[in-house]
Amino acid sequence: MTDSKFVFVVCGGKEHIDTLHFSLEYLKYYSDKEIVILTDSTRNEIPIVHDNVIDVKAPEEYDHHQASIYLKTGVHKFVPAGKAPNCYLDTDVVAVDNECDSVFGNYNSPIAFCSDHCKMPEFSPSAVMDAEPSSRNLFIHKELGKYFKDIEKKKKEINTLNKDFVENRKKWMDNIYKGQLLKVKEYENEFLDISWRFDEKVRLADESRANHKTYLRIKRISDKLFNRIEKIRTFINRSPKIRAPFRLVRFGLKVIRKILLLSADFLLKVNNIEIKPYPHLETYFGEHGFTYSPEGEEWLKNGVSLFQMDRLMLQYLEDNGYSFNEESCLWETKDGKKFADEDFILNLTKKDTGIVWNPNRNAWQDQDGNIFRPSRSDALRGRIKEAFDVNVSHPEWQHWNGGVFLYNEDSTPFLDTWHNWTLEAFDLPAWFTRDQGTLIASVWKHGLENHPVLPLKFNLLADYYHPTMVHKGNLQFDVNEKRKGIKPSLIHIYHHWADKSWDVWQEVTHRYPKMTK
Repeated sequence: MTDSKFVFVVCGGKEHIDTLHFSLEYLKYYSDKEIVILTDSTRNEIPIVHDNVIDVKAPEEYDHHQASIYLKTGVHKFVPAGKAPNCYLDTDVVAVDNECDSVFGNYNSPIAFCSDHCKMPEFSPSAVMDAEPSSRNLFIHKELGKYFKDIEKKKKEINTLNKDFVENRKKWMDNIYKGQLLKVKEYENEFLDISWRFDEKVRLADESRANHKTYLRIKRISDKLFNRIEKIRTFINRSPKIRAPFRLVRFGLKVIRKILLLSADFLLKVNNIEIKPYPHLETYFGEHGFTYSPEGEEWLKNGVSLFQMDRLMLQYLEDNGYSFNEESCLWETKDGKKFADEDFILNLTKKDTGIVWNPNRNAWQDQDGNIFRPSRSDALRGRIKEAFDVNVSHPEWQHWNGGVFLYNEDSTPFLDTWHNWTLEAFDLPAWFTRDQGTLIASVWKHGLENHPVLPLKFNLLADYYHPTMVHKGNLQFDVNEKRKGIKPSLIHIYHHWADKSWDVWQEVTHRYPKMTK
């Protein structure tokens, strides 16, 4: 019997692979299970740092987003499961405790998903174009409707150019690094981990001092003194004749400032008040083998310069005749052909219609900030009936979320339907490029609308804007009146990723010792 595995799918932009690396580190820390990464490496901007990667070539006509969905819905073909189920995870699903492996014990044949945090009518505007939009949304539906009818032609041309660009750039980068690309990326990831820990130590130091008024008063005095020192230094530098006599004065003021800060710390210690010391940046990084080069204005490890890729990328673009057109927000080849990354539809939509996608509000908006998103719609049920001849008889059905699911060898008929219908929907102009609308259709096609779902703790959607969800601290959530006190083992952070001002993200980073050492 094949052992259970976790499976991530990713391909395309650096930001998606960085998200994978973050979630992968957490899962490796909390899980004892094998972890597989499914990807199309020809599309990836940066290498995947993992020892168990399955490389599958997605159809060339797909953009990166479509390619990811192709791999996800076809996961049973590319990472087969036996009787023991595998668990698929979106890259923004993060393990936060040791109970994550217990998800495998909750499998119910033929498939197991969690429920979503909203119902079909709320989800519909994100899945399909409304057949009969309200007057408030009529303009945007007409404009986007006209635009998306022509988008397939644009996709084919742009995807061909983008594919050539990615492949040529990868060869160029590999030649420069001569096989060291993975090592450079490993150093960069390590550096970012240490940076997060350093920021956390600074934050804790600031918090500990902010609670002590005496220290803050002395600190303000020392800061004023420091400002005076800098003014004197500027004045001295402008007057070479008096530079030498005033060096002693500047040194004396710096000594006084240091004495003030030390006296503040001493005062708190005398009163048995402990404060967290500020870490010294270069010393902290030096303990982990990193050094800063003032000459090159760069960080190094073992003589390797970090974060070279951005600089080299600009050089590559310049050397190969690529340019950025600020008017269209797209890259152009030497002969003026436009191409872009997987967000090119959004860029072109903005150019053609003046309408932009606001990811924070999960909605389209015009240049004045007006939101165009019906709060509820029954359009998805109609689109499912029209496209797949499936009758979803319950308008308020609580649909499933595709971010986490368990599958085994019994899941093949269901997953085949989901995979095939999702690929068909790519060519339907009224359907957005998503997989959950076709997931709903597949559930009702196979008569699974009342099938048991996974406990919410295995795919808790942390919704920054949810009207009833409350984070009570320590990653405990009240979702609504019926679902309270939920402590997730797998938390799905599908927006506001890495938002350090969000208490949920702060709690997540505290769950991994490597982040807080």
